[in-house]
Amino acid sequence: MLSPYQECPVPENQQPRNEYYILQKSYLFGFTILPISNYAIELVKIAIIVILLASPFILTNTDICNNPLYFLSISNTFSTLVLILILTRTYLGWSYISKRLLSATIVYEESGWYDIQVWIKSPIDLAQDRLIAEYTIKPILLRIRYTTQLLLVYILVLQLYNNLS
Repeated sequence: MLSPYQECPVPENQQPRNEYYILQKSYLFGFTILPISNYAIELVKIAIIVILLASPFILTNTDICNNPLYFLSISNTFSTLVLILILTRTYLGWSYISKRLLSATIVYEESGWYDIQVWIKSPIDLAQDRLIAEYTIKPILLRIRYTTQLLLVYILVLQLYNNLS
């Protein structure tokens, strides 16, 4: 764990390093930093939960007895879209923290929206923050981007299947 900023007037909850650690600890963002096999398992868990929650609604619009493959296709498409939305949210969160870590200044509020302050990072703090952004957050962003692209291709394949059947 990195040491806090030296002589930093920024409130602790607005410091980029602390925001980074908070994201690491939360489930929605934390599962993206797991090893690739655990990451895939978490994605599958989320997809299964979405399918279970959405199935009653999908059943009202499809006939599972006559066409069970169509029901599975619609369920998979819906759960994949939800996964893409979740991954987009996590991408935006990690991207925001990355930008704050890469920046040489920290813009913060002391007591409200009307008193914005700017603090300039020391060269050591800036170097440490940029290392965090480059070597921990950038790979996360790439993983999320590749996963989202793969899921979009999967949706296209499902739609082609639906159009052919």
